[in-house]
Amino acid sequence: MDGRRIRESVRFARGLPENPLSPDEVRRKFRSLVDPVLPAGRPAAIIDAVDGIAGLTRIDDLVRLLVVGEAGA
Repeated sequence: MDGRRIRESVRFARGLPENPLSPDEVRRKFRSLVDPVLPAGRPAAIIDAVDGIAGLTRIDDLVRLLVVGEAGA
């Protein structure tokens, strides 16, 4: 150590409306939370469904992906 002190002040934490996460950061955070509990492939299917939500003809298709224990994608 050279004795320097480094200090930073952040007015708004990442993720708050004043300092929002980017879409890629949201995807990474989502994956970090759900990968350990959802079956392989399911998180990617959820992300794809949300990214294409305007084209969903039935919301049931998305809801099924969100329920653990369902067949899903």
